[in-house]
Amino acid sequence: MENIIKPLRLFNEKATKLERLSFIDTLSKYNSGVSITFKKNDTGQFDITQERRGPLEEAIDAFVLTIRFFIQDNESISLRNIASIYESSLIKDSAKSKFKAIRDTLNKYLDSNSGMAIIINEETLNHRKIMDVMIYGGLSHANKEKKKQYDFWVQLPLKAMIENDFVSTLAVLFAAIKSISDLNTDVINELTI
Repeated sequence: MENIIKPLRLFNEKATKLERLSFIDTLSKYNSGVSITFKKNDTGQFDITQERRGPLEEAIDAFVLTIRFFIQDNESISLRNIASIYESSLIKDSAKSKFKAIRDTLNKYLDSNSGMAIIINEETLNHRKIMDVMIYGGLSHANKEKKKQYDFWVQLPLKAMIENDFVSTLAVLFAAIKSISDLNTDVINELTI
């Protein structure tokens, strides 16, 4: 039973830490999103300016540092490893079903593309790909191939849209983590009674 309760408690501890970080608060405070401005210049052409609103770089960096616990399979509390825990016969079927529904909804979102399909070099980027390249190519580990993609992306006129998709994906991922944390609390309470 301790092999179930211990990782669920750690998961909840890290979820609570995420909730305390300024990233979550600044999502709504700064009306997170993208502004695109077109301004006619002296030549009759239009200058385009994109600006991403929302959490600042420092807030994103701090959030990503902790969010990696939930997405890296070498961590005991990764979503994939927690899914294995939810297969235990000690956990009620109703809790298993709730966990599966949360995870399936998250995976469906991650494997979909944004409302405005971002296509780079004939590849339609889904939320998972953007998150993966942003984290492992730019913000965290510098995987050589992902770093190359990241460096290319940040030079594009679509940079603000890609960054906004990344921030939105982190928010969706947090919502799933928070739901699982609430479910974990129920499971822990049932197992310790």
